[in-house]
Amino acid sequence: MDSNDYLLKIDRLIASHGHAVQGVFDPDGKKAAYGYTIGNVLQGLPELLVSGLPPDIMMPILNDTVALMRAGTLKVTDHARTSDIAQGYDTAFRLVDLSRVDDEINLLKVWCRLHEIELPPVYQLVWPDAQNRFPWEPGFTEKMRAMQPVLYSTVH
Repeated sequence: MDSNDYLLKIDRLIASHGHAVQGVFDPDGKKAAYGYTIGNVLQGLPELLVSGLPPDIMMPILNDTVALMRAGTLKVTDHARTSDIAQGYDTAFRLVDLSRVDDEINLLKVWCRLHEIELPPVYQLVWPDAQNRFPWEPGFTEKMRAMQPVLYSTVH
């Protein structure tokens, strides 16, 4: 499938589901896998990105989060926390610093350019360690840091 065909596939997914989810996986397994949404901007919603989880968890989390946003039961803002996504754990949202991403959201950038849409805000959905602590909180499990690259500003 060439890039034009793939972009048409993304457009069809957006037309039928309101958004698409793009997964990105390192074939060598050296970098954290991640996924992000494309098309939320058409409904006035931000795009989302999550990393470090298996695809069979990551993709449903993105789809479920979009459903909550569309229903109006979840407002995504920087530093927002919710217990509505991962059963038994909080999740948090951090505004992605677009100067920290390039290839990570390449398809979103191409899709926006193609449709002459300004690149929307992108929020990283950040998940906690087993003690419900986030990477910016004291005591966060260090070995989990590499699974969630920091794509948001660390300046508060």
